[in-house]
Amino acid sequence: MTAKALFHAWQLFDKADAVLLFLVDTNADILQFDRRNIQYEFERVSKDQVDVVRLNLMQCTAKLMLDPVDFSLRLVDDGRVVAVVFNQVLMLGSSPSHMELDARLMIERSTAIKAPSLVFAMSHSKKIQQVLTRPGMVERFLSDPSEAHLVEKIRQTFAGLWGFEADKEKNEQVIQMATKHPDRYVLKPIGEGCGAHFNYFDEDIPKKLAQLSPIELNDFILMERLKPKAYRNHFVRAFLPPMLNAEVTSELGIYGCLLGNISTGQVLLNRQEGHVSKSKLLSSNEGGICSGTGMIDTPYLVDID
Repeated sequence: MTAKALFHAWQLFDKADAVLLFLVDTNADILQFDRRNIQYEFERVSKDQVDVVRLNLMQCTAKLMLDPVDFSLRLVDDGRVVAVVFNQVLMLGSSPSHMELDARLMIERSTAIKAPSLVFAMSHSKKIQQVLTRPGMVERFLSDPSEAHLVEKIRQTFAGLWGFEADKEKNEQVIQMATKHPDRYVLKPIGEGCGAHFNYFDEDIPKKLAQLSPIELNDFILMERLKPKAYRNHFVRAFLPPMLNAEVTSELGIYGCLLGNISTGQVLLNRQEGHVSKSKLLSSNEGGICSGTGMIDTPYLVDID
């Protein structure tokens, strides 16, 4: 699906000799096989009519330039235009150099289709999720009176989220709430999943909160801890002995792609295809595949009378 969406974006750019740029993270070695497969699938879908260029951010500073006239993103060597930038570098939670930030800014200012753009990547942060729980926020996106019945249904899917902001009194209330019942919450970095911080659970929550300065608190969100139903399953992992009839919990993710014009708000492609199911040990707070506490799973659907 990702390869098809990238090819669709390249077609919409409508320039026959334009290239596709894979913006790669050379430090994410464990993901290289998955990401290479996307490239190979793109080349298959496009029938090799599109040249693919792979660069990291530091290489972009030397090999890319921004056209001062039309703001197209071009290769320095031959001047060809970059139609689509498929970003595979963490945008939040990392510590880029000034040169890498300059490269990121150049890409964002260009006419190339960003997959995703920095704005879209930021929308995935825990901070934005917390802001969306505020009164009136959902209504901004469902302003049509005919959609009013959907607002409450959407809110019912939200977990409780509390930020640490300028109001010291409210911050103290949140801290007291988390300290009194740490088993009910998870302390999460605003750039969760970006490698900069860990999640904190149980008694580690009040310990961490006590260590943070008022400024450092801004980097975290307190979230209601979800309690999914546990069941028994066989836990089979590479290089580790299997665990039979282990207690696990699962989560289901849906793969989707959205292609649109950020200036006009026009949606050009919105498709959901495929899923991923992951399970983790009930005894483990974190469910990392690479750490051995989680695994890719397969849902088994049954009829419920």
